[in-house]
Amino acid sequence: MLLRHITTTAVRQGKLYLQKTNNYNHQKLVFASHRIFVFINQRNYSATSDVKTLVTVNELKSGMESEPNMRVLECGPNLNIKELYDESHIAGSRFFNVDACSDKSNSKLKYTIPQSAVFEGYVEQLGVSNNSHVVICERHDKGFFYAPRVWWMFRLFGHENVSILSGGLVKWVKAGYPLTRDITKVECGTFKASFRNELVKSFEDVEQVVECVVPKVQIVDARSQGRFEGWEPEGGSNF
Repeated sequence: MLLRHITTTAVRQGKLYLQKTNNYNHQKLVFASHRIFVFINQRNYSATSDVKTLVTVNELKSGMESEPNMRVLECGPNLNIKELYDESHIAGSRFFNVDACSDKSNSKLKYTIPQSAVFEGYVEQLGVSNNSHVVICERHDKGFFYAPRVWWMFRLFGHENVSILSGGLVKWVKAGYPLTRDITKVECGTFKASFRNELVKSFEDVEQVVECVVPKVQIVDARSQGRFEGWEPEGGSNF
C-alpha cells in the first residue's frame, strides 16, 4: 500500500497535497506514531446529517441570531489557549479544552479519547445537547489544528450536527465581527453519547493495513512534512 501525506500548509490553502512513498521501512517508522492517522475506506463513506461541515462567518453570524440550538465552541489544547479565550472571544461561545476532555488514565499518551460518560459530562457543561447544532471555531492563527479534532470527536460520540467555522477566529475578526471578554452563562445541556466504533482503529488495525491484509483502505498522515519525512523531531518525548 501507499502512505499518503497531507501538509498543514496545503490544508490551510484548501488543497490536498498527496505525497507517496514505496519505502516499506519508512512506512513502518511513520506508522509507529499511532495517533496521527486518518483512515479512508475507499469503499463506503456517506454523511448522515444535513448540517454543513464548513460554515462561513456570515452563516455563523446569521445562525447565532436565528438558531436557538446553535452552540459555538472555540477550541484549543490547554489552559494557555483558554487564557487567550478569556481575553477575547465570540460572544456566546464556550471554550473546548482538548486536554481536559481526554482520558487521563495513561499520562504517556496525550489527548487520548475519553470514555463516553466523560465526554457526555464535559459537553453538557458547555450547554450542548443532542439537538444542538455545534459549530467549532479554531483559535490558532497559524492553521487548523484542533477544530477538526473536536469536530471528529463529536461525530465519534454520535453527534452529526457539528460544523467547523471556515477560517476560524482569524476569518471572523477579518470580517469585522466583534469579540468580547464577557463570559456567557449557559444552562447545562442533556447529551447522550452513541459511540461509533468504526471511526477508531487500533494499533493492530493499522498494522494490518500496512501489511496489505485489509484492502481498499488508505492511511493519511496529517503531521508536518518534516515529521513525515523523518528530518523534523516529534513534538513529544514519547516517540
